[in-house]
Amino acid sequence: MADAADMQAEIEALRAQVEAMGAVPVGAAAARAATARKKGVAICAEQVDDDFEAPSFPKGPGTRVLIEGAMSASSMFNNLSREQREAVIGAMYPAQRPAGEPVIVHGEPAQNYFIVDAGKCDVFVRRENGAEELVLTIGSGASFGEIALMYESTNTITIKAHVDVTVWTIDRHTFRSIVVNSASKRRQQYEAIIAGVSLFESLSKPERAVMADALEDVVYPDGHAIMQQGEEGDYFCESRASRVQAAPSLDSAFAAARRHHHERQGLCGGGRAGAGGAARGRRVLRGEGAAHE
Repeated sequence: MADAADMQAEIEALRAQVEAMGAVPVGAAAARAATARKKGVAICAEQVDDDFEAPSFPKGPGTRVLIEGAMSASSMFNNLSREQREAVIGAMYPAQRPAGEPVIVHGEPAQNYFIVDAGKCDVFVRRENGAEELVLTIGSGASFGEIALMYESTNTITIKAHVDVTVWTIDRHTFRSIVVNSASKRRQQYEAIIAGVSLFESLSKPERAVMADALEDVVYPDGHAIMQQGEEGDYFCESRASRVQAAPSLDSAFAAARRHHHERQGLCGGGRAGAGGAARGRRVLRGEGAAHE
């Protein structure tokens, strides 16, 4: 993956050059939005189908590693939940281009994000005189086009297949449908779980929505202590996957809840911590590697 990382660094340097020439930058989201407004690039607000079901295309372990590595190198995917990342990876599909064929063309609408799987691509920048100059050749693991997933814009560079090339790609509508629908379903699930915690019964629906939006995924390995008896209670958590086990020193009420939820999502802990904090009177262990908030 070192070669892919080097290529990605070169791509970032190229992007800086393109930005200096007056193209849309691909740095921080706020900067992109500001530049988009100045240059007439639309921030995408297209309709998303509530019943959208993301497609899933088979991928081997090596391909998944390649895609995950490319996505990790782009800050745009940092805030995706684990489920969203999995759905995006699953929805990416393969496309082939013969040598010399363009993958993206300067001035055409930008609609897809691409990751090079096999082969190499040449990157061309259009100069002020209209001539296209070859500035970089990229290979397996390199990615480009992520701005197309969020903004209605045009391509600022041309990329052609240097040799026969295979890329993995996803379009803007699919990406946004995954993110929006996943976030909506996730909030509904969290609100329902929060509503079932007696300590939070007095919260209004808007307050539960705010709390649901504040929850973050944390993944623990098998057997790792999520909360420790005697430590300061400074967070609330709920189990979203796999199993959570509690030590025998639980009070009877929590033990009953554990028995009821042992192999289900929604086991909660630390409610009093969320209400103001207290020393923990129980220890909860992760039974199998999974996420909690």
